[in-house]
Amino acid sequence: MGFEQGGTAPDSTTVARALGSLKQNGGNVLVVGTDEESHASICGRLSGESADCARHQLFVRADRSRRAVESGADRDGVDWVVAYSSGDADSSTPPSIDCRLEPAFGDGFDPADQAWQSTSRSAADASFDELTALGSEIVGAVDEFDGDQGGVAPAQLRLCVGSLEPLLTDHDAENVFRLLHVVTTRINRTNGMGHYHLPVDRKHEAVRLLEPLFDAVLEVRTWGGGIEQRWHFRDRNASSSWLPV
Repeated sequence: MGFEQGGTAPDSTTVARALGSLKQNGGNVLVVGTDEESHASICGRLSGESADCARHQLFVRADRSRRAVESGADRDGVDWVVAYSSGDADSSTPPSIDCRLEPAFGDGFDPADQAWQSTSRSAADASFDELTALGSEIVGAVDEFDGDQGGVAPAQLRLCVGSLEPLLTDHDAENVFRLLHVVTTRINRTNGMGHYHLPVDRKHEAVRLLEPLFDAVLEVRTWGGGIEQRWHFRDRNASSSWLPV
């Protein structure tokens, strides 16, 4: 198992400790990479589907289908769905994972488009209001889990945001950053573990913009017939080599 730290000699201890801390104490992970199968595979693991103890799971995903059908348009707004699954450690049936990556980034996504630039005040205000409502719903769901349980154990609460693409496409980047700041902060306060899918290359401008909000960036890919992962811990200036999932 190889690791890199600050571009110097490999240091497996640094990344091993970072991974151990993330598993024990929770944190927020930005999952990047263009291969959908890899995202789906890592999502189950990060959501705790193979755990032998109860996990409280919260899924946030975009659904364009209803409004698109009603309007007859292919792209007419986003309905955000917040779904819950409270796992039961004594149940023979594991909690189901419902993470949909669609819609992924398409040819029409461009970091230079209006989603990344300032918009008119009225449009920006509407965007901010919509994201504020979504953020309130997510934080409220976390509060409900936390309150019902009288406080959840570290890393017991798992949040999955199925794709950040609709947020970055339909809203001003600054407002998206604010939303994610609120959500990641609440997850950290609960010692939960949140992961957020961004199906783009590690070097994409969107990753550079959002990376400061996260404890780690996780690259995933399909390689040699299998799925691999590579971890980057910004605060520790350490990265792992490509490892099998």
